[in-house]
Amino acid sequence: MEKKEDIYTFKPDFTKAEVKELIAWFEERMDRLPAELQINKSSHTKNLRFTVSQLISMLKNREVNVTICGYIAHLALIKERLIQAGME
Repeated sequence: MEKKEDIYTFKPDFTKAEVKELIAWFEERMDRLPAELQINKSSHTKNLRFTVSQLISMLKNREVNVTICGYIAHLALIKERLIQAGME
């Protein structure tokens, strides 16, 4: 298996604008997402579109607070991995 370097440091707080921008980035690219993705050393998804859509659904229905920052950070990590792989 290809070694994935750490590319994201957890951020404990996000603004509503950052979350809105993150969601918009994925919604614009949803039809171009790869089927699966090795996100980091310990995270792999075999259905990236489903994973992303579930995370987006969760974030749209909740206020931005420390409780959901882990989900936001995971979505941001997926974005960074996709950009690293060449997605614009």
